[in-house]
Amino acid sequence: MAKKNNDNLLQEKANKILNSECTKKSILITKDVQSIIKKMNLGEESIISSILYFPYTHNHITKEYLSKNFSENIVTMLKSLEKLHKTNLNTNKKDEAKNIRRMFLAISRDIRVIFIRLAFALAEMRSINMYTKKEQEYKVKINLDIFAPLASNLGLSKIKSELEDRSFKVLNPKIYEKIETKIDEEFKGSKIIIASINKNLTSMLKLLNVDGEVMGRKKHIYSIYRKTMNKNCDLSQIYDMIAFRILVKTIPECYTVLGKIQEEFTPLIGRFKDYIILPKFNGYQSLHTTVLFNSIPVEIQIRTFEMHKNSEFGISAHWVYKEKRIKMNSFDTKLKQIRELIEQSNSMTNEELINAFKVDLYEGEIFVQSPKGKIIHLQKDSTPVDFAYAIHTEIGNKCMGAKVNGKMVALSTTLKNEDIVEIIVSSKSNGPSRDWLKFTKTFAAKKHIKNSCYKK
Repeated sequence: MAKKNNDNLLQEKANKILNSECTKKSILITKDVQSIIKKMNLGEESIISSILYFPYTHNHITKEYLSKNFSENIVTMLKSLEKLHKTNLNTNKKDEAKNIRRMFLAISRDIRVIFIRLAFALAEMRSINMYTKKEQEYKVKINLDIFAPLASNLGLSKIKSELEDRSFKVLNPKIYEKIETKIDEEFKGSKIIIASINKNLTSMLKLLNVDGEVMGRKKHIYSIYRKTMNKNCDLSQIYDMIAFRILVKTIPECYTVLGKIQEEFTPLIGRFKDYIILPKFNGYQSLHTTVLFNSIPVEIQIRTFEMHKNSEFGISAHWVYKEKRIKMNSFDTKLKQIRELIEQSNSMTNEELINAFKVDLYEGEIFVQSPKGKIIHLQKDSTPVDFAYAIHTEIGNKCMGAKVNGKMVALSTTLKNEDIVEIIVSSKSNGPSRDWLKFTKTFAAKKHIKNSCYKK
């Protein structure tokens, strides 16, 4: 109780400084950041740090005052936040890579700094009209190039999607409005169908004696735009702009509901994904299926309430601050790829770092297996060589051939989801070929190939 009272007093003291020393814009953004941080359950120190950010960076309070009145953790977070925010508006490769390195450094010290920085990025986009055109252009670029990919990798889907949509609205207002109008028209025109599907799914839960929740939702505008670009099609060819989500209490209930849905409706072949057994790299879990309802394709996601919470707020829901450092449990392995980039970032060129960050951490992923059933996450369009290096560096270096689903294939073959990959190695191998760099996709594979070839 004493700690809670002390936290409240410190928060009141921080708010008093903010309200007396800062502009209305800074106060408005900070209040929004506080709201975001509270939903992420980051604790009082994170909230107080966010409140003191503008007073600190605008020199309304000194480091000496901070040290006397607030904890060492708060002072450290503020210093890290200041470094992250001090980025040159000239977003050339050198500056962009510098910003990524700063984020990696902050991650290695205290992950909360990154969550707070993302909260500021989102709050700033919600108040984007208060910024100059030049500032808007910069914020949009850094959101789409850096912060949205980072939010995606950390499992912060809610922040990632809103950052993308708001940035896209500034970047391409006409296209944004066109897609928004199309979605609204479809949603409005499908009200009867949506109500019918909702009623049908709700009745299905009652019949199964499952205590759950059904909700219809619009797809995010930027994701629809990316889909039209990736598939080289127009809006008239995108059929699943509206989707349904079913939330239940347990994992067995997820599969029970899935079985009933596929029994009642016609499932579309190739449109089922089980992210519960095979979670995404960022920890996302859910069942995805697309079925026909009166000849209309409808996407349905089924997950537990806990999975839904994780998908909204990512690994922030699992961080526990203790003894001056962050500890994680099951989500520790989900940051393996970020940790590898942190370790390698200082030895990489600016272009290599930016490419690794934007591609390895953001593009689509596939799941492939070894013959013994080991599951490996790989970047979309990866090859057997990428798989070999994902298993072990020596497996990659001694790779001589590969089998995919029992058949010999070229090492440049593009792997697909659920492929079973067997790597053929030889102790007599002279090591990787430089030609492999032409078709490998993952940063790890390219790094090991280069290192080995340079030694020859």
